[in-house]
This record gives sequence, C-alpha cells and structure tokens, in this order.
Amino acid sequence: MFKRSLMVFLCFMLLLTGCHNNNVLKDQNDNDSQELPTYDKLNLVWKDQLDFSNEIVEYEVSSYTPKVPDYRVAENLSNIKNLDRFNGFSNEQIGKLVNNGFVVLDPNPERAYLYMKMYDIYENNEYKQIPSFITVDVALHMYHKFFGQTLKGIEEEKLFEALQQLTENMLNKTQILYLDEGNMSIKEELESILVYFSVANKLINDTYGDIPSELAEIALKEIENIDKAEGYVKSSLFGFDINYEQFIVRGHYAGNETLEKYFKTMMWYGLIGYPFEDEIGNPDFESITKALMTTYIAFLEIEENDDISLWDKIYSPTNFFVGQSDDITIFDLKGVIIEVYGEKVQLKDFKDESYHEKLIKEIDELPQPGIQNKLITGAVDTPTGKQFRFMGQRYTLDANIMQELMFPIIRPVPTGLDVAGAFGNERAEGLAKEGYLHELQSAKYEEELQKMKNKVQALSLSDWQYNLYNGWLWVLKKVWSPEMQPVGLPFFMKNQAWQDKNLQTGLGSYAEIKHDTILYAKQPVAEMGGGEELQEHYPNYVEPAVEVYNRLLWLVQFSRINLEKRELLTERGEIALKELEDLYLLLRDCSIKQLENIPITEEENNALKYIGGRMERIDNTLSPEYDRPVSSAIIADVAGIADFGLFLEIATGLPNEIYVAVYDEERVYLARGVVYSYYEFLNDKPLTDQQWHEMLGVEKIEEYEWHYQRINPEMLLKNSPPQPDWVKSFKSTGANRVEISDIEYNLE
Repeated sequence: MFKRSLMVFLCFMLLLTGCHNNNVLKDQNDNDSQELPTYDKLNLVWKDQLDFSNEIVEYEVSSYTPKVPDYRVAENLSNIKNLDRFNGFSNEQIGKLVNNGFVVLDPNPERAYLYMKMYDIYENNEYKQIPSFITVDVALHMYHKFFGQTLKGIEEEKLFEALQQLTENMLNKTQILYLDEGNMSIKEELESILVYFSVANKLINDTYGDIPSELAEIALKEIENIDKAEGYVKSSLFGFDINYEQFIVRGHYAGNETLEKYFKTMMWYGLIGYPFEDEIGNPDFESITKALMTTYIAFLEIEENDDISLWDKIYSPTNFFVGQSDDITIFDLKGVIIEVYGEKVQLKDFKDESYHEKLIKEIDELPQPGIQNKLITGAVDTPTGKQFRFMGQRYTLDANIMQELMFPIIRPVPTGLDVAGAFGNERAEGLAKEGYLHELQSAKYEEELQKMKNKVQALSLSDWQYNLYNGWLWVLKKVWSPEMQPVGLPFFMKNQAWQDKNLQTGLGSYAEIKHDTILYAKQPVAEMGGGEELQEHYPNYVEPAVEVYNRLLWLVQFSRINLEKRELLTERGEIALKELEDLYLLLRDCSIKQLENIPITEEENNALKYIGGRMERIDNTLSPEYDRPVSSAIIADVAGIADFGLFLEIATGLPNEIYVAVYDEERVYLARGVVYSYYEFLNDKPLTDQQWHEMLGVEKIEEYEWHYQRINPEMLLKNSPPQPDWVKSFKSTGANRVEISDIEYNLE
C-alpha cells in the first residue's frame, strides 16, 4: 500500500512541475492518464516459447524422358505456320529467333496497357487468338502474389493489434519499475529501456506515454531521426550510428496507414540491438544488463496480460514465413538468466559483478549472428557482432551469401549473381567474375564462393522445407540449376541464351521474395570506399520445367496445411491456394506431355488458352477490391554500402514479351508469353514501389475520387536504369515494333 501511495504521489508531483526538468511529456492527443498498477502486481513467469512443428508434405518427383524431335527455325521464318499473324520483327530480332528459337522484347508503347500485370499479355493472347507460351516467370510470380498478400493480411488483421498491446504493456511495466523506490540503484538502466519502449509506443500507438521530459526529449530525437530517414546518424539513446533510412516505409507497407506504423515499429525492434561487446571486443556489461532487464520485463505478467504470448503471436508467424532471428532473442536470454541467476532473480541482481564470470561463459555459448556487417574503416560506428534485439530481423541464406561475398573497400557491392552462383549456376559465377569483382582477384572470389557453395550443398531437404522463405529459395535453386541434358529438349532450350533467360527468371523471382520480406530479412552491409470467329485450332505451350512446377506444387500444399494449422489461413487464401495447386498441376502435366512429344488434350489446351483470366481471378481473390496492386513491378534494397550511403536495389520492371518457336504435332508455331525484366543498380536511398513505377513510366492519376495507375507511353522506360549487359544474349536491343493482326470473321 505504501508503494502504491508513493507512486501516485510521484506521478502527481511530476505533473505539477510543468516544463521543468522533471516534467512528464504528454502528447496533445493523449487522453487523461490511467493509473498504473502497483509494483506488487507484477509477477515473474518463465513461460516457454510456442512450438509449432510443421506438418510434413511429401515431395513427388516426376519421371519422364524428353523426346521432342529435332527442329529448327528457317532463316526467313518460313516454316513458322502462323507467321502471317506477326509483323514488325527487326533483322536482329529475327536473327535471335533463328539462332536461339526465342527472343525477348521490351514493352511496345503502342500496347502500353498490356504491361501493368504479368498476366495481362495472356488475356490479350486469348483475344487475339494466338498461342500462349506460359512461362516459369508467371508461375513464380503467382506464388509471390499469394505470399505477399497473405503476409500483408496477417500483419494488418492479426499482428498489428498484438504489436500495439505488447508495446503498451512493455512501456507500462517499465514505468512501474522505474517509479518504484526499490529500484533506485538501476534507475539509469530503466530510463534507457523506458525511452526505448516510449519510441516504439509513439510509432505504433501515437503517444510517448507519461515519461519525464528529459527522457521524452531523447525519445523525440529518435522519432525525428526516424521521420527524417537521412542515413547513418548517431543515436541519442544508444550512442552508436543507426541507419535511419531503413525506416523509409516500402514494400507492401507503403500507402497503408496501419501497416506503415507496423513497419516502423517492427524496424525499431528488429534493426537496433544491445551489443554484448564494446568497440575493442571486451564485454559491454552496461549493454548486456539492459538486454537482461528487457528480457526480465517481458516475462513479467501484470493483470493477466501475457506479453510472452503476444510476442510469440508476432514472432511465430513471421518465423514460418521468413525464418528465425539472426540475433539473440528473449528466449535465448531467458535461458541465460535462469542458468546464471536462478528463477527467483531480481532486477538489481543484473548489476552484481559477482555473476559476471558465469554470465560471460553463458553468453559465449550463444550463437554468433550469421550475417555480420563488414565495417572496418570506422566511417560508420554500428555494432556488428553478437547482440540482443527485442524482435530481431531474420537470418536468410541468400543474405548470408551476399554478406560473405562483400569484400570491404575492394568489392563492397554484391550482385544477385552471387546468390545464383552459390546455388550452383555456373553461368552466374562466370558473369560475376567478368563484370562484378572491381579490383578483387578472381581467385579470392572463387575461394569465398566455394565456401558458400559448400554451405548450400550441405543443406538437407528438411532445411529447404523448413519455412516458406526457404521453400521459395528451393524452387529458385531448381530454376538456376536444371538437371536436364539437351537431348530431346525443344530447340529453344538448347543454347546459352536460354540459360541466361533462366538466370533472369530466378533473379526476377528473387527480387519479389526480397520485396515481400523487406521488413524481416536482415540486410548485409559493407563499405566502399463482332461476327463469328474462325475457330482454327492453335496450340498453347508451357515452358518445360517439370521439377520447378513440382516444387511450386509442394510449396502451395505446404503453405496451405501449415498456415491452416497455425490458424493463419483466410478464406481468400484458401481459395487462392486451391487455384494455384490446380494451376501448377496443369503446368506440370502439360510440360511432361510436351517433353515426351505427346499432344495435350483439348481440355488442357483450352485451360492454357484462358490462363490469363484464371490468374487474374487468383490475384483478385487474394485482396479486396479497394486494395489491389496495379503494376506487377516491384523493388527492394538488399544490401547497404555504409560509408557511401548507397543501397543495392534489385527490381522487376514492366513485364517483357517473349516470342518462342514451339513444336506441336510436326509443325512450328510462334507463341507469345511474358517474362520478368530484372534490374540491379545502386541508389542513394531505398526506393518505394511507387517511386520505381514513376521511373518506369507508370503514372498515378487522381480524378475526382478515383485514384489509379497507367503507363504513359511517352515516358515508358525513359528514366529507368539499364538492365545488366548479360541479358542482351536473349533480349533484343531494338524497340518492340511487333504488331499482331486481328483475327478474321465470317460475316454472312
């Protein structure tokens, strides 16, 4: 009772002091403060983390033998049966069709409306009555649509409210401890933690809470830095450099007020940590103490508020989507606390130096982060080693690969080719060594790359099938390293240009996974220095990539079963996954038949004919009408060059057309499909999708209450950066002037 009276008296005195040093900051939109529970209402409960084991989904391997007859494309394209429908190919484009059996073209300004979404071209093919070439690109893109929209829905509908409550509870508990007279010896540490959660509370709940003005000033400076987002700035709270540009809201979070708050709060919890060592490698006991106290506070229960369950409610779903924290979590430190201090530990024990020897021994047993930023010049003062983060960003294999292949000063700029090369793509390795090493010797790159190759090769099937992120990478591994001999394959698959096309396909999908997980995946950092139609049969064709479709089929089944188990699968998501499962089955079965030179059925051919509308239906199912993305182009920053303030951006641009000479029942047809356009470039700030769209020539139109996007033909690709040089092996350097004639009609 005495403690409660003291706390109320202190709060009253703080309010009376107005704007003096002990003033309590109140936001203008705050309601009257509610009285906090007393210190004796806090109970320490060591709860365990929720354990969601995955339901196993068997992966099926298809057996088939390629038997496509050996065919070629005539010099003048004369053996293409439906050539009369296509006009406007340049000599260079005809040359690629003759030599490679396919050619990729930039968007045609005269058909700008076809390039907003990946499946638009297929709907136009149906209208034009020309064969469709259904690509791996669009198959991968449809899983991206599911992954991104499902994660977005879970964050908005389930995780946002949990994050609000968790943050408010952590702030309130810290304030109760701070006001208790028995904690005067640890007041300085509690002040720091109070500011930490005050900043988070401002980001997610629009209020700093009732904290002393001198602490509020520190929180305010942090918020100002977050709002300015001007790169590396010394943190007034932590005393080291923080890259505040990471708080620029991007990915699927931009433009949604709820998700923008969620993004900034989770970035605060995930990007910034308490390091366990100082600048020269000695234990940083001050920082360690704050990490232990934050963990202790998390396990305190107040009025039956279970913050561990709230924390787990956020961590477990994002773990299933992306992966485990790359830094020390509250459950890691829970084990340390119990082992060193016992279950009946008190806050003040964390400052008792007699525990230090045993404490450091236990901390040494904790894992080092897999992704450690390479900062050696001193231009940026940011902790890179073992540290505690309240909701740490996640380890991903690809980021680990990039980080290890970023050599400070000599080769600080990585490339998506690093990831493909480590996954076994020899072409990617060769291209990286030819054009992306700067002054680094090839032998040094090969040495480090081999280590990453060994790491990838050592992964078991269960590792790849651990979560959705790993499963997606597992699909890309097959895209980048198909195990197929050229014998019996279609003509267009028997050349280097097709391998390069596959390389871009994987990188385009890789850009999408980085876009969808921009908030969670830890980023590597280094330093630089009318009538009746004529119903003539025409074949539709699926890009033969049987095992890619098998892996996508496994991935949607794995997604459905395990999201349902976690009660995270919405009705929309369930419908979309069933449609995707049927889609990937269709693509796999048609691929096998085509490779074995067995005609697909008329039913299958019609299903491929109308596939654009089917994909649009899946897309529309995943999101409400008011919140449907317009352009399929996305962008994500995947690495930072700290001392130059630059970011490596990877992106998919507007969809490109692909024309392929396909074989069907002893005839050669020209079929049209869609592929990614992949970009990779340095920029001085992380870009949002909207900014990227503007660079591509996609403009935002606001007419009365209608807001929409469209491609401006006059600005099409005028301000976009160039694509990598290696795409020229399969992509035309000339403009797309191809015209497709309209179908004939019987008018009687």
